[in-house]
Amino acid sequence: MNKGVFITGTDTGVGKTVVSAGLALSLRHKGLDVGVMKPIQSGDRGDTEFLIKVSGVKDEIELVNPCYFKKPLAPLTASKIEGVKINITAIKNAFDELCKRHDIVIVEGIGGLFVPLTEDYFVSDLILELNIPIIIVSRPNLGTINHTLLTVKHARESGIDIIGVIFNETKKKKKGLAEKTNPSIIEKLSGVPILGTLPYIQSVSITDCKTGKLKNTFLKNIKIDNLPTAYCRLSTAYKKNLEDIDKTHLWHPFTQMNDWVKEEPVIIERGKGSYLYDTLGNKYLDGNSSYWVNIHGHRKREIDEAVKKQINKISHSTLLGLSNVPAIELSERLIKIAPESLKRVFYSDDGSTAVESGIKMAFQYWQQKGKNFKSKKKFIAFYNAYHGDTIGAVSVGRIDLFHSMFKSLLFETIFAPPPYCYRCPIEKTYPECSLACVNELERIVSENRDKVAALIIEPKVMMPGGIITAPEGFLKRVREICTKYNILMIADEVAVGFGRTGKMFACEHENVPPDILLLSKSLTGGYMPLAATLTIEEIYKGFLGEYSEFRTFFHGHTYTGNPLACASAIANLDLFKKERILDSLQDKILLLKDELIKFYNLENVGDIRQCGFIVGIELVADKDTKKQYPMEEKIGIRIAREARDKGLIIRPIGNIVILVPPLSSTKDEVHKMVEIIYDAIEAVTCQN
Repeated sequence: MNKGVFITGTDTGVGKTVVSAGLALSLRHKGLDVGVMKPIQSGDRGDTEFLIKVSGVKDEIELVNPCYFKKPLAPLTASKIEGVKINITAIKNAFDELCKRHDIVIVEGIGGLFVPLTEDYFVSDLILELNIPIIIVSRPNLGTINHTLLTVKHARESGIDIIGVIFNETKKKKKGLAEKTNPSIIEKLSGVPILGTLPYIQSVSITDCKTGKLKNTFLKNIKIDNLPTAYCRLSTAYKKNLEDIDKTHLWHPFTQMNDWVKEEPVIIERGKGSYLYDTLGNKYLDGNSSYWVNIHGHRKREIDEAVKKQINKISHSTLLGLSNVPAIELSERLIKIAPESLKRVFYSDDGSTAVESGIKMAFQYWQQKGKNFKSKKKFIAFYNAYHGDTIGAVSVGRIDLFHSMFKSLLFETIFAPPPYCYRCPIEKTYPECSLACVNELERIVSENRDKVAALIIEPKVMMPGGIITAPEGFLKRVREICTKYNILMIADEVAVGFGRTGKMFACEHENVPPDILLLSKSLTGGYMPLAATLTIEEIYKGFLGEYSEFRTFFHGHTYTGNPLACASAIANLDLFKKERILDSLQDKILLLKDELIKFYNLENVGDIRQCGFIVGIELVADKDTKKQYPMEEKIGIRIAREARDKGLIIRPIGNIVILVPPLSSTKDEVHKMVEIIYDAIEAVTCQN
């Protein structure tokens, strides 16, 4: 958490400037070097100049007030009239500079939390980015309960820490019943501490401040003991408590817990945009998209509101024997954007369950098609494939590190060579090979055509296998082979769907229509667990019949078609259209491609693979021989830790460093992510 306190109000005119000045003077009296800030000022700079003179700071006015408008209007209105967009980055940079100069910075807010600074950015968003707690200033008179409780509610829902409420008597009058009782009622209803009531001061002037009148009044009536350090101490103690509980009770996935308990973990508390914040207030770029799910950045207002709106209606209702509105609406939306041949949607919970659904559909479809097809029970997949962690999904995967332990539990699958051009499994060289791996696939399919129900493939990119990017034409040939030999094609787009490759679905790159399409991860924009298995109408019809025939697809999950998840997915798809995500992504993909070229200069970078906003950088001990680093050297993990220390979260797979940013990442953020990875690789490989 940064060294600051944000003074916000229930509305305008409640005395934020007086409270800001009083707090600054009081903390300075206690020996702290106090800075002040008024991020946005309109009309005149009276409040800003007052704060500067009161606090006695020598900071440039452009730092104290980085955004100024001449028109005395709401910030967004003033910015539109003057034709100057509010520069959020400039405000954050000014705040960071003030934090370097002072022990603590008092930031006077603009109106209340819901004041818009841009069309979709509010004062509450700025507070979250500054990463500081708030003090709410309110009047103690009639009407304050509603305004104060609404402010508290919005702050909590936004993830903003609240130090307490200060009441400011803005008029000289005898206290009525409301003034006497409202503070205690608000404290009881909100659970937020009341720091005190500042009595009415007829004129708060520079003289009052210099003579100590405001400071003395503030210290006498407002509880400020430990204000500047209380939250930092709380964060440290809170983090230590969480860490102890984590190491005592939690079992993390894909994690050697023997190593985990020896290390200091990063515990994420919140996120905003492309950034994650831990319990100590440290800020990290999310280069992993929170494991390949986040698209629009964290805390996207439209999805937040869609989920809240749905909560107010119903949070869950089963699809077994019932339906619900969001599930119905989402199914239509998915069919409209999916490859044209797909007509039906079956919901489940995550990528693995989408795979299980697709495998069982394909199997049962052939078993019910007639006696001539009863032998079609097997599946074809690729070496280095990963389709999930449930038993059916593991059966069609082939990464020994993840899967070999469970071999005796799995059904038999036929595996074909993957399009891993850097380490070709059939020892050919692309492009001279003319896609020899596809010819080998066709031979395998031809020999097993009567036994195979379906082929499952990760289109364009085999993600967990090491970001293995298929060469142009590979996917199209796979589709042709499936059609030729009458086997179903299952496209697992759990990781690559929803814009990751530069198109909505990876199959679109080669105009390939699958028979079954598997979706999850980014389906909800990274908000909630949801998966969808889409099929062609012919497969769906294969399950129709009389009840007594038992052709029903006896498969499903408790939370299938969960309304909250479906509502977030609908909001996600709305954003794709509203913000023209795919169009805006193309320049950033080219930028990323250009930024990656310099990595070839690094001695231990063997191969760089990119497809859209997906990057894999394969590290080698020897570039000439392609010799791999021994796993015990943990080269990928060490680079990820180095990157984390520099402010970037990534997660490698073995010796392959992976970058999968949110699609909403700005060009500057993409550049920063790439720079950090470059520096991290250089630093770690130079140690070897």
